[in-house]
Amino acid sequence: MDRLSPWDQHIQELRYRLTISFLAFLLGLGLGWWQVPHLLDYLLARFHSELVFTQPIEAFSGYFTLAALVGLILALPVFLYQMILFVRPGLLPHERRILYWSLPVSVLLFFAGASFGFFFILPFAWRFLLGFGSSFLQPLITFSSFISFLLTLTVPLGLIFQWPLLVAVLSYVEIVSPSFLRRGRKVAILAALVVAGTVTPPDILSQVLVATPLVILYEVSILVADRLYGRRQQG
Repeated sequence: MDRLSPWDQHIQELRYRLTISFLAFLLGLGLGWWQVPHLLDYLLARFHSELVFTQPIEAFSGYFTLAALVGLILALPVFLYQMILFVRPGLLPHERRILYWSLPVSVLLFFAGASFGFFFILPFAWRFLLGFGSSFLQPLITFSSFISFLLTLTVPLGLIFQWPLLVAVLSYVEIVSPSFLRRGRKVAILAALVVAGTVTPPDILSQVLVATPLVILYEVSILVADRLYGRRQQG
């Protein structure tokens, strides 16, 4: 039997890692589907609302979206571990160190941002938008629009909260310096206000709640850059 080339071995291992990750996702999807009714009960009780669906497939697709979201969350540790195993042989020691500490931090920052959006921004935005209802204008929220609203105000914040980690990595490899970040402080504050106005309703309180942690994250990134960039310069 012919021996596999290094490239074929690489592809075979990648297929194996992805297969394990996909099986973990399927398992998480099954558990998520089982928990969707309880999750919906919690969400509807928290937001004091009832949902409807206007198309035959809408309820199924909404259930599947929530179940898939739970499945992704549950399978994330397995996927990250498989990714580490796949890329580790080709990394230098210092690159492995970056990988080992950046992945867990990235996950924690994402969930911190998503949790901030869910527990702080969503309630304010929900009350503000439904406050336009009246005796002649009653809210009728569909299942799909509720899930879309939920994801719109949680996932982007999870991604935005990755900023300090990105700065830390760029500082570690000496691409970004603390002085560069300080010079860009005014632009960063303006960008935070623009992002807050984009991902939140036209409600000053919600926009301030989003912009404030973004500015704080930028200041934290300057401190991180100071520490890492200075350490590399001394080394």
